[in-house]
Amino acid sequence: MNDSIDEKKVLITELTQKAVRLWGSKRTQDSSNNIIEAADHILKVNGAEIDDGEAPLFHPPIQEDSA
Repeated sequence: MNDSIDEKKVLITELTQKAVRLWGSKRTQDSSNNIIEAADHILKVNGAEIDDGEAPLFHPPIQEDSA
C-alpha cells in the first residue's frame, strides 16, 4: 500500500474515533463522508508549501471590507 493511502486511513481512523467520543456512533456514521472530506483537506494543507499569511488551498481568501 502507498504511504499516502496509509496516512489517510490513519487520519480517518483518528478523526472517526474522536467523532464517536464527541457525537456518538450514529451521528459519526451519518457524518462519515464529512470525516473523509476533512481528512482530505487536512492532508492537502499539510502537504502544501504555503506562507503563514496565505489561506489554505481549499479556503477562499478572506476579503477585508474597504468601506
